[in-house]
Amino acid sequence: MNRKNAWILLAVSAVLLFAFCLRRDAFWLPHWKGDQSHYAVLAMKLDKQGFAGYNLREVNIGNKILSEDPPVELVFFRPGKPGDQGDLLRVLTAVGQGYYDEPLHFRAPLFSWILMESHRFFAGDAPFYVACASNLGEKVRTVKPRVILQAQFWAAAVPVFFNLCVILLTFFLGWKLYDEHTGLWAAFLMASNPVGVTLAYRLLCEDAMVFFLALSVLLYLIFYPKKNFAGLFSAGVAAGLAILSKQTAGLILIAVGGYTIFLRRGLKFFKRIFSPELIIYGVAAILVSAPWFWKVYRTFGTPLHIPGSVSSGMSQDVTGWFQSVSHRPPPFLFFSIGVIFLSPLLGLALGTLRSFSRQISDAEKTGPETLLWLWVLVFFFFITEPWHILELLADQEHRFFYMAYPALAILAASVIERLRLRWNVRAKNPWIPYLAVLFLFGINAWWGIPAAMKSIFQNNLLF
Repeated sequence: MNRKNAWILLAVSAVLLFAFCLRRDAFWLPHWKGDQSHYAVLAMKLDKQGFAGYNLREVNIGNKILSEDPPVELVFFRPGKPGDQGDLLRVLTAVGQGYYDEPLHFRAPLFSWILMESHRFFAGDAPFYVACASNLGEKVRTVKPRVILQAQFWAAAVPVFFNLCVILLTFFLGWKLYDEHTGLWAAFLMASNPVGVTLAYRLLCEDAMVFFLALSVLLYLIFYPKKNFAGLFSAGVAAGLAILSKQTAGLILIAVGGYTIFLRRGLKFFKRIFSPELIIYGVAAILVSAPWFWKVYRTFGTPLHIPGSVSSGMSQDVTGWFQSVSHRPPPFLFFSIGVIFLSPLLGLALGTLRSFSRQISDAEKTGPETLLWLWVLVFFFFITEPWHILELLADQEHRFFYMAYPALAILAASVIERLRLRWNVRAKNPWIPYLAVLFLFGINAWWGIPAAMKSIFQNNLLF
């Protein structure tokens, strides 16, 4: 290993260490609220009943308070009596979410399966599945009860692991598309992003989904130039696993397909469209994910089933949740201005739009901006399209756009690296531009991370 690679390895390790330090308290904070409880219960149902029990029915839940100060309350859950609605569904029905009472849960199963395997590995001999329901809040910085760590390590370790892996994959993607410095800046942006920090503390599928999605793109970039069909098939498998983590990940097929078509624009129309490499990639993704959609179709008569509706939730809004989220900004503002507000440096990605427009207009050779902006735009337009506005999009959260964050981070990092190179020409000391970049990252983190930690310590969503 030469000196340059050694420095890059050291820098990436420092970014990952920094990221872990921001996320280490996840093991002692609660993982039982909202959708988190759904995933935990689904993992338990898969373990005990297989896919025949992949729903929220027939679940017995018990709470045990072990300590008042510091607050330590654990939730124990296991299968209940056959035919019984179960404790979880009774609670959901009471708060206006009875539409989850279905024979097959609508969420794709991979994340719950990973949780199940984690439980088998770390807590296989435990008679119950256990999660923490109490919130230590800011006390967690000094108080870390061993009983919480032992009880829910199986759950908390999964999002933290995938969260760190997403940061590492973002580095490799940035390196592959640009250079190692761009990859490093992009990794730092992901490590300090409030949405990413918050997700590490939540038992949600986004990080697993983005991991497989980013892995898919990286493998495609590696094997497409080599025309390596086995490698392209593996890239498609990763895309299929992303879809099995969350169905909307399937939109990456559109981005990769569009990028491939632009790469082949010198060919005739049909040869551009019917790329053997793209077909192998897409077929692999379909083969991996199709059994799940077929099961959904057999159960509900449609492969894209979503239970309930915003209007039904509003009509039974016992807790006031639907009413409060209905006052959020329109989706276009929520997922554009909101992204930059939480992490201003991501706004630098807009500085690459000119290159993107030139590339798609055939004025210059297709470059990384084409892939990255297609990646961003397909997800952005999906979550801000008019049909969502008509549905009020009352469940919008920043995490719904997280699948585009690696691309945004790399685009912004490419602008940061261009600025560093310009400063390097003018600076007498080559370390000054690096210090300037680190100063920008420091300001960005100082602005965004407190917002994330506030939501984390209050056990709320990052709005």
